[in-house]
Amino acid sequence: MNNEDRILSLLEKLVSEVTELKAGQAKLEAGQAKLEASQAKLEAGQAELEAGQAELKGDIFRIEHTHGQKLDALFDGYKQLSNKLDRIEEHVSKQDDDILRRVFPQTLNQ
Repeated sequence: MNNEDRILSLLEKLVSEVTELKAGQAKLEAGQAKLEASQAKLEAGQAELEAGQAELKGDIFRIEHTHGQKLDALFDGYKQLSNKLDRIEEHVSKQDDDILRRVFPQTLNQ
């Protein structure tokens, strides 16, 4: 093989490699475009999630506030009922004592 043949062979290899590099570069650019599109979708999805999270925080605050008020009202009602039951129990106890004194006067004196 003479020098010209070697040079032609090298040039053919270089052309072939450059062609392959260009094809690879085109694939990389297509892949990068896909990645950029996916990233845009992810960013849009993240923005949507953040908006939903802010809405949920508002709902949770409202629910906690409303339930807190309801629990306070229930607790107040419970305390009122308990106080009323204590008064009724005291009144019934007095009535029981009066009835027992009238029905069985001799047993209470002993």
